[in-house]
Amino acid sequence: MRLSLMLCIVTSMLCLLGRPQQSFAPCSASLAEPTALTYVEGALKLTKGGPFALTYEKILDQLGDSAAIAILKLVEPKDLIEPETTQACLVVMAVAFSSPRLISREIDKDPKVTLFLLGYLLERVGDGELKSRIQATKEYVETQTKHLTQHPK
Repeated sequence: MRLSLMLCIVTSMLCLLGRPQQSFAPCSASLAEPTALTYVEGALKLTKGGPFALTYEKILDQLGDSAAIAILKLVEPKDLIEPETTQACLVVMAVAFSSPRLISREIDKDPKVTLFLLGYLLERVGDGELKSRIQATKEYVETQTKHLTQHPK
């Protein structure tokens, strides 16, 4: 009985602490449900080895800006500018904004963190071809979201 009560209290606290809104609505995600971090981590690993599974694409296109946040949490700054890692990150960010209408959270439709990360990569990466890919990804994200948000370029 005590264990059940403690488990219920801990679960409730985790749901409330994990919610970005100031809402006290019931938590819809179970504790076993994978997070953006889980999907982005899997996609980054698979992308480094080649194209990733359609399953990841179907999840990533719902993440929007959360994908860039997950990248920043998962990848060390020094590793971000490694060509293989940079390329994998570009694929994940592009897929995350491939269908803006599917992005599940309204706040993630605004690519602030994604554009910040792409700007950081543009400043740090030395390879010209990779810089072109970064710039193309930045323009793609801006194009995909221009009707959703108003950003100075």
